[in-house]
Amino acid sequence: MYEINAKEISASIGTVWNIISDVDNEPLYWQNLTVSNARKDGKTTEREVTVGFRDLKVAHAVGQYSRKFVEMSLTEASVIGTWVIILRPAGDNKTRIEVAWDIKLSDIPLLFRGMMRNKIMKGTKEALDRIARAVQ
Repeated sequence: MYEINAKEISASIGTVWNIISDVDNEPLYWQNLTVSNARKDGKTTEREVTVGFRDLKVAHAVGQYSRKFVEMSLTEASVIGTWVIILRPAGDNKTRIEVAWDIKLSDIPLLFRGMMRNKIMKGTKEALDRIARAVQ
């Protein structure tokens, strides 16, 4: 499954970056996430993430944090792949935030994969809306 969601936000890249790079507060925007950091340094956070719906465990998501770019590698459990957030300038004091999911729903029965995809896309749209509201 490869999906991209995008939203233009009326805020500078720096302002949006302060939100998306603060992994400790990620559940404020990406609801249904429970995050516990196992190891954190300046650019990488290794952690365990539980997604609330159906208590799907995504263990050891590793994020690379650099200006304008966040990537999470989902390496264990039923969801394997990457979740990437990219910030791009979009004009005067505006930022385009793009979220790309490139994941495989490996252990989820075929019958439920469409439902899971819809929940991920809905959750992404809602997170982008929350981020937009937070910076206004």
